[in-house]
Amino acid sequence: MKILMIAPQPFFSSRGTPLSVYYRTKMLSELGHKIDLLTYPIGEDVDIDNVNIYRTRKLPLIYSVKIGPSISKVFFDMLLFLKAVNMLIRNRYDIVYAHEEAVFFCILFNIFFHKKYIYDMHSSLPQQLENFNFTTLKPVVKLFESLERLSLSRASAVITICNDLEDQVERMGFSDKDVLIQNTLFYPIRFKYSRSEVNLGRIIKNRGKKIILYAGTFEPYQGLDMYLESINIIVKKRKNLLFIFLGGSPEQVLSLRTRAERLGISDYTIFTGTLEVNLVKRFISKADVLVSPRLKGTNTPLKIYEYMASGVPIVATRLKTHTQELDETCAFLARPEPEDFAEGIIESIEKRKDALKKAKNAYKIYLERYGEKAYREKLVKALSGIDSVHG
Repeated sequence: MKILMIAPQPFFSSRGTPLSVYYRTKMLSELGHKIDLLTYPIGEDVDIDNVNIYRTRKLPLIYSVKIGPSISKVFFDMLLFLKAVNMLIRNRYDIVYAHEEAVFFCILFNIFFHKKYIYDMHSSLPQQLENFNFTTLKPVVKLFESLERLSLSRASAVITICNDLEDQVERMGFSDKDVLIQNTLFYPIRFKYSRSEVNLGRIIKNRGKKIILYAGTFEPYQGLDMYLESINIIVKKRKNLLFIFLGGSPEQVLSLRTRAERLGISDYTIFTGTLEVNLVKRFISKADVLVSPRLKGTNTPLKIYEYMASGVPIVATRLKTHTQELDETCAFLARPEPEDFAEGIIESIEKRKDALKKAKNAYKIYLERYGEKAYREKLVKALSGIDSVHG
């Protein structure tokens, strides 16, 4: 098929949805489909076979787009809609494949262009408004709830990324359209241009300490303030640990580094800022423990699957965002409180035999449930909801 994929994100950038877009697109290409990917003007160029990347024009003074709803996204989405209309007029597409809020465009495309579409539902959009404190106005939230329901009703297939979203789609009466495809698959990213190397390995080696690693965004819901308080508790008991933070904007890194200094733990922490995604994968493999101190949300973070695939012990908060995939057989789970999370990390270091057994179990689960073969089969199932696949 020829597919118009719409991704209302900075693409490519090293964060959840753009990573998911990359792996979805790559697998569709391997299945023999041709994709025109329409996205924001912000992001790095990547190379994927059978994929042409189209971008909207730039907007003055907007050089980045933060995670979650924002005014910047509203403006870029307007441009995205107009360019999508132009592309639909000029080209013949078998389907439209929409990520996140781009599905709202597809309601109109379905009505006026008679285009079937797949909705890749990375989160509940009304829930995002509240989670990111974008708005609590009930009329706006209700509008998004109505649009979400309408989007689901007109979609030919819906891809959900975790059990909670799958349950939500089922409660709304659209389980027959749903295919659960967790955000897995971790091929190296193929960038169009060569990347400079950061030798973080030398820093780790020279320190000679056990490495506790966090990799991800620095948004408030990730619980990094709580995690710093946990570190403050840990270093009073264990001095041979180094806590590395991969990710974050310069402003976010400065804020957390300042907080670490106030807590007196700066000698035990390293903040790298955002690193190239392939480099992140290598340093995950060097860690002794991987952590996810997330405090909010119900979607499973993409990094959890990468953590599971690494064979490195995991410590995570005992919340639905994690327990949809993790239990005590494959991770150390702790309450989202500094004392309990600190205890989980200490336990993962001191009870090493148990920790490695949990890591081995996590890796086994990953291979059985989320490996390449299962991913491909689920994506083919989602596509089978489109008549043109069969003829």
